[in-house]
Amino acid sequence: MTHDHSLDFSLTQRIMRREDFAYFGLIGSKTKRVKFERRLIERGVAADRLPEITCPIGVEGIVDKAPWSIALAVTAQLLRVREMTARMGAPSMNRSRVLTAAAR
Repeated sequence: MTHDHSLDFSLTQRIMRREDFAYFGLIGSKTKRVKFERRLIERGVAADRLPEITCPIGVEGIVDKAPWSIALAVTAQLLRVREMTARMGAPSMNRSRVLTAAAR
C-alpha cells in the first residue's frame, strides 16, 4: 500500500473490518506479514480471516526487486484473482477460496 508501516497497519485494520473485498494485497515481506498478523489478532481480528491478506503481493517466483518487475508480478496476480473470481461466481464467492485458487 504505502512506504509507511504505521499507515499500512491502520489501513489494514480498516480493511479487515469489512466483508466486501475480493482481494487485499499488502506490499511487504513475510516478516511484515507475521508482525501485522500478530498485531491484528491482538486487536480482535479473527485468525481465520488472516488468509484473506495477500502479503507479499505478486506471483511467487519473481525475485527481481526492480519496480517494473514488481508491477508485472502484481498485475499477473490481480489478473489471476479476477479470472478466479469470475469462475467462482462473484459477488457471492468465498474470498479464501478465490485467493487459494489464484495462488496456484
